[in-house]
Amino acid sequence: MKPMKLEHVKVGKGIDHVVGTDDAERFHISSSKKNADVITIDNFELGVDTLHYGKNNATGTELSWTDSDGDGQSDDLQMVMGGQTVILTDLAQQIETPVVHRYEQDFETDAGAWFDGSSGWIGTATQVASGTGGVTSASGDYHAVLEGDANGNAPYDTFMNAGQVPFEPYTASIEIYLDPQADGGSGWADGEGFEYSVSTNKADDSSFLRDFVFHVTQDTSTGEMYVDADNNAYFQPREDLENIPGTEVIEEDGWYTFEHRFYENGAGDLAVDMVVLDESDQIVFSETRTDPGDANVNGEPRYGWFTEISVAEGLPVDDLTITYPSDQVPTLPDADDLQFV
Repeated sequence: MKPMKLEHVKVGKGIDHVVGTDDAERFHISSSKKNADVITIDNFELGVDTLHYGKNNATGTELSWTDSDGDGQSDDLQMVMGGQTVILTDLAQQIETPVVHRYEQDFETDAGAWFDGSSGWIGTATQVASGTGGVTSASGDYHAVLEGDANGNAPYDTFMNAGQVPFEPYTASIEIYLDPQADGGSGWADGEGFEYSVSTNKADDSSFLRDFVFHVTQDTSTGEMYVDADNNAYFQPREDLENIPGTEVIEEDGWYTFEHRFYENGAGDLAVDMVVLDESDQIVFSETRTDPGDANVNGEPRYGWFTEISVAEGLPVDDLTITYPSDQVPTLPDADDLQFV
C-alpha cells in the first residue's frame, strides 16, 4: 500500500500495512471483522500519534518486542488484542535505553581481575594514565598495559563468571592499541605481535570447549601488520599470516575493537563472528568460526587470554566488556503511553 499523507489514516478492511508521516497522525482501525489478522504501522511516533481500534477488536493489550521487519533488531512493538495483532516498527529507537554490560573492566580503578605474575600466573597487567607512552586511553583517564613473560605468555581474565546458562548470545569486546610500521611512526619491531583468545564452556558449563584466537603480527618478511583468526594458539607471533586467505592488513595506528560474537546459527551449532573495528567503527577484519561438532554446545564465556604478547613496550588495552543483546532490549512502554483510544 502507498504511504498515506493524511492526518487521519483509516486502516480499512484487509489492509495489512500503513505508513505514517512526520505530522501527528490518528491511525483508525475499523471495527470490521474482515480486518487483516496482522496490521503493521511504520513511522508511528510514540507519545504523539494515536491508535484507535474498533469495537470488534478485543481489549486487553499484550505487548512484546519482535523483529517483524527483518532488520536484525528486536525493536518492533507487537500488540496482541484478542485475534488482532498490530505491530509498530522501529519503536524502540524512540525509547532511550542504557547500554548494559554483564561484565566491564575499564581500568579506571585498577587492573584487577586480570591474572598475572602478581596473582600466581604469568606476565604483568598494569594500570597506566592516559598519555603513557604517547597513547591516549580509549576512554576515561586510564587504561592498562599488558606484557608477556620471557616466553611471551601473558595475563588472562575469567570475566568474573559473567556467562548465562542456558546459553544466550553474547559479545566479548576489548579495545587494543595497534602501532604498525606502515603508519610512519616508530611502530612495532619486526616479528612483534600478540594472540588473544576468548573461549567458551560446554553447554552444561562443566568444562572447556574451544578457543577462538585472534593473531596480530608485524610481519618480518613484508613489513606489514596482519590480523587473522582461527581456533589455535601458537604461543608466538605468526609469521605466515600473509599466506592465509582472509588475512587483512592494519595500516594505521590507533585503538581497535576486537569482538567475539557468540550465537547459535541456523543449523543449531555454535558460531562466533570474530570482528575487528577501527576507531570509526568500520570493520577491518571479519571471520565466522563454526564447527558442526559443536551442535547444541553453547556454554558461557570461560576466559579472555592473551596467549602471547611479544610487543617490547607492552600492549595497551582498554574497555573489556561482556554484553548480552537480551540485556539491551528496552523496557516495554505502558499501553497508556501509546495513546490507545
